Amino acid sequence: MQIDKHKIDRYFELMNEIGELRHNKQYSEMLEKCKLSWPLIESVIDWRKGNKKGTKRLSIPAIEIACPFLAAYGSVKALSTLRIFVYNLSELSYYRLKVDDAFIMCWIANRICWKAKILNGVLQKDLKLYLNFKDVKTVFRVIQYLEKIGRIKREKIGTTYRITTPAA
Repeated sequence: MQIDKHKIDRYFELMNEIGELRHNKQYSEMLEKCKLSWPLIESVIDWRKGNKKGTKRLSIPAIEIACPFLAAYGSVKALSTLRIFVYNLSELSYYRLKVDDAFIMCWIANRICWKAKILNGVLQKDLKLYLNFKDVKTVFRVIQYLEKIGRIKREKIGTTYRITTPAA
């Protein structure tokens, strides 16, 4: 097995760039770097095997970080690409559930934004009813990512928040 050192080096360069972009809240640029790193992951897996480091629970930040952000952006196409990739490499089986969960988060994100837009704002406490989704922790996590990337705005109203879309 021939290891391409340039691919390994590029992967770790991208990981540094991803961390810096995330820190600077440049999320769309960060996701582009994550996508660029995905084709390099197989080389990293081979390199770790060659160094006897093993691949059990291999940490791949570009997948870990990308999933909730892709969901918040509603990027079904990118999630589908990632899903195919993760399901085709047995060493990445740990991430299969994370990617599948990201599809659920994507559905929730799109529903929240749609409801907020057509109703000209929606109360956060009413989302459970509108979404017909009982896992409030997941809904809250989606709201956090939506707010982080600017797809929604939240305004405190009593004990809850009013969620609006920037265009509303």
